[in-house]
Amino acid sequence: MIPSSEECPCLSALPRPACLLDEKNVITCVNGAFQSFFAFTQAGVSIVEAVKWDDDSTLLEAIRGGNPTIVHGFTGLCGSHRSVTVHGTPTAEGMLCVFHDVQSMRRLSESASLVLPAVDQIQEGILITDAGGRILYVNAAFELQSGWKAEQIVGQSPSILKSGTHSDSFYREMWTRLLSGHAYRGEMQNRRKDGTIYNVEKVITPIFDENGRISHFVSTDRDVTEERLTQRRLMESETKFRTIFERSPLGIAVTDNPGHITDANSEFLRMLGMNIDELRGRHLKEITFADDVAENERILELVREEPVPGYELRKRYVRKDGRTFWARTVVAVVRDEMQRPFMKLGIIEDITERVQAEEALSRAYSELEDLRNALERVSLFAMMENDGTLLRINEAFCEFFGRDEPDLIGKPVYRLVTEKRSARIFLRALSEYRRKGIFREEIPLKAASGPQKWFDSTLMPLQDETGKARGAAWIMFDVSDRKQAEEALVHQAMHDTLTDLPNRSLFSDRLHQALLRANRLNEKVAVLFVDIDRFKFVNDTFGHAHGDLILVAAARRIQSALRPDDTVSRQGGDEFMVLLPGLGKNDHAASVAEKVLASFEAPFTVNDTELTIGASIGIALYPDDANEPDDLLRLADMALYRAKEEGRGRYVFYNAAQLKQSRDRFEKEGQIRQAVREWQFVPYFQPRVHAQSGRMIAVEALIRWMHPVHGVLFPDAFIPIAEETGLIYGLGEGVFRDAVRSYSQWKHVFPEGFVFSVNLSAKQFYQVGLLEKLRDTVHQAGLHARCFELEITESTVMNLDQKTLTVLHDLRREGFRIALDDFGTGYSSLTYLERLPVDTIKIDRL
Repeated sequence: MIPSSEECPCLSALPRPACLLDEKNVITCVNGAFQSFFAFTQAGVSIVEAVKWDDDSTLLEAIRGGNPTIVHGFTGLCGSHRSVTVHGTPTAEGMLCVFHDVQSMRRLSESASLVLPAVDQIQEGILITDAGGRILYVNAAFELQSGWKAEQIVGQSPSILKSGTHSDSFYREMWTRLLSGHAYRGEMQNRRKDGTIYNVEKVITPIFDENGRISHFVSTDRDVTEERLTQRRLMESETKFRTIFERSPLGIAVTDNPGHITDANSEFLRMLGMNIDELRGRHLKEITFADDVAENERILELVREEPVPGYELRKRYVRKDGRTFWARTVVAVVRDEMQRPFMKLGIIEDITERVQAEEALSRAYSELEDLRNALERVSLFAMMENDGTLLRINEAFCEFFGRDEPDLIGKPVYRLVTEKRSARIFLRALSEYRRKGIFREEIPLKAASGPQKWFDSTLMPLQDETGKARGAAWIMFDVSDRKQAEEALVHQAMHDTLTDLPNRSLFSDRLHQALLRANRLNEKVAVLFVDIDRFKFVNDTFGHAHGDLILVAAARRIQSALRPDDTVSRQGGDEFMVLLPGLGKNDHAASVAEKVLASFEAPFTVNDTELTIGASIGIALYPDDANEPDDLLRLADMALYRAKEEGRGRYVFYNAAQLKQSRDRFEKEGQIRQAVREWQFVPYFQPRVHAQSGRMIAVEALIRWMHPVHGVLFPDAFIPIAEETGLIYGLGEGVFRDAVRSYSQWKHVFPEGFVFSVNLSAKQFYQVGLLEKLRDTVHQAGLHARCFELEITESTVMNLDQKTLTVLHDLRREGFRIALDDFGTGYSSLTYLERLPVDTIKIDRL
C-alpha cells in the first residue's frame, strides 16, 4: 500500500511533489503530486530504487545538503527523461524532500519574458508568487505602491506586507479559497517598506500547470488609500456640517437645481410649522407667497444664465396654517465642474418684525411717533437730516450713548462717540446712504458703558407727499444674542470642549500661517509635543472626573509659560501641542520647554487630593528639521517618544538618529507581535530547593524567546516592549498556559505540595477577568489552583488600595498561592506586609 499524505499532515498542503524519507532513505510517505509526477506505485523502497536516477550519489547529496540543487536526469515508469530541483529539510517525521520540474520552470520563464514587459506598464500593482507563496516578480507599480524594490522583495514571502490589522482567520479564509482553485477578491491593508499603511483592492488568481495543479498565484493591487482618506474626510466634513446645520439659530434649507426641497433644519421647520416629511420634495413655489413667486423665479432664471455664486432676497413664506412671514434669504449656489448649478443652500432669517417696522415708517411720517414708541423696547431709533444731523431720537438711543436728548439733538450722528471704530461705521453708513439712497447692514457699536453690541441697522429716506427725501430714519435692532450664538458655534467648532484650547484643526491652521510668515521673514518656528506623565494612572486610579480636572489645570499651566503670540492646543487625551512662531534661535524653544516643565513641579490639587504629575516634551524646528506642518508634528512626536524613553520629565529635540531608533523599535514590536501569534516562546524552569533538606519543593516558570534569526533571547530583550504595547497580556497568558501544561505532564513525579511559580506583570495583575482566565486554564487541565503560585513584584501592589487588596484576596480564595518578589525595593516595611495576603516573600537583597 502506498503511504498517503493523509497519514503525514505536513505533506497535505504542499502543491509540489514531496515525500518523507527515514534515516535509510526509504520512502515512508508521499503526496498525490509525487505519485503523479514520478508514476510512483511502490511502498517501502528507497528513493534511489523507486525512481531511476542518472547519478544516485548526486541525488543523495542534494537531499542531505539542505539547499535546492538541480539533479539532471531521471527516468520514470512512463519512460520520460527529466531534470528536477530537489530540496531536503529535516523534520520530526523524517527528511522532507520537495521536487520541482526544471523544464516547467524554463517554460514559465520563456513565457514570462514575453508578457512581463507589458505587465510592467500596468498602473495596478502586480505580484506573482510560486505555489508555495515565494515572490517571483513584482511590477513597477507595485514598487511604487509598497516602497519595495523588486530586488529587495523577490524571494520573500508576501507576509512581509502584512499590516497587522487583519486577523489570522482572515488570511486562513483567503488561502482556503485560493488553494481550492478559486480567485480571491477583496480589500485589505498592507504595510509599506517605510511602515506606513495603505489600502488596496486585491484580486488573487491561482494559475494552473498542464497537470491541473496550482503552480503560481497572480495578485493585482489597486491602491485605494486616497479614496478611503477622501471618504473619511468627507464623512467628517458632513458631520461638522450637520452639527452646524441642526444647531443654527437660523433656518437652513437645501434644494436641488429646479427648486425642490431636499433637506431642512429644525429651525426652518419650526418657522413653517411642518415636519421634514411634509416639506421634503415640495417646490419652493409651494411655500412662497403668491405675490413673491414671480420675483423668485426671475432670480432663479438669472442664476441659471449667469455664473453668480449666490444671491439674497426678501420674500414671504407660507406656513402650514396659511399664515405668512417675511424672511431674509441668503442663497449659496453650488455648481459642478461645468459651472452648472445643481444644488442651492439657503439661510433663512425671520425678519417679519423688521419688515413690519419698515412698512410702518414708510406709510406715513405722522405715524412715526407711534412707531418709535412701539420700537422703544427693542431698538435704537433716530430721525436726522440727510447730512446726519439728529432731529429726533428715542430713549433707548440716549441710554445707549449715555447722553441726554438735548445734548444730542442738532449734533452730527458720527460725533456721538469717541470710539474710533464706531465713528467710522457712522461715516461709512452716511456715505453709502447718500450714494445708494439706503444703507442696510449688521454693525457693531460700543456703548458708553458696557460691552459692544451688534445691531441690524437700516438707514432709509423719509419722503414727503411728492416723494422727495426730506430726511432719514435710522432703525437699529439689537441682534447681539444671535451674533453671540453664531460666534459660539464657530468657537465650538475650533476649540476643545474640555479645556477651551484651540483644537487640532485651529492649531493646524495657525501652524500653516506661522510657516508662511517664517519663510517670508527668514524666522524659525518650533513645535512642542507635550504629554502628561502618569496621566493614565491618575485616570484609572481616581476616575475620569479627576482626570478632566487635571487636564484643565495642565492646560492653564502650559499657557502660563507661553508668550501672547504662542498657541497651545489639546490634541486629544493627555497630549498637547505648543506652537512657537517667530523665533530667532533654538534657545528660545528650550527656554519655553523648561518653563513648561517647571510649571508641573508643584503638585496638582484635585478635590483635596495632591497629585504629583510631570510632563515630557518633544521638540521639532522649522526649517532645521522639516518644512511641512505634518512632518514637524511627526518629528516632534518622535522626539517625545525619545524623551519618555530617557526617563520622562524632560524635553528632547528631534535628531535624525531618532528616526532609525524608532523604526528599529517598531520593527521589534512587530517581531514580538508575530512571536506571540506563532508562539515562538519556550518555558524554562528554575528549581526552588529546601535549604535544610536539599529537596526540590517548587520550580519557577521562566520564558525564553526562540528567535528565528537571533536564537535564544532573554526577557529583558522583549518584556519592556510587550509591557508598553499591551502584548504582555497574550504573552503572560501563554506562559501560564505552558506552565499548566508542563505541570500536567510531570505531576506524577512531583511530591505532595509541589508548586509551579509563574510571574504576573503589573498590567496582568489589574487586567479585567484575570481570575476567570487563570481558573479556566487550570480547570481545563484537571488541576487545582493550589498547585500554582502567582509571583508579583512589590512595586505592583505598593499602593495598597482597595482594588489591589480585592484582587489578592480573590486569587487566594480561589486557591492560588501568592509570592511577593523583589521585597525591599519599595516600602521595605514589615507593617506593610501585615496587610498583604501573601504566602512567599522573595527578598531582593539581605
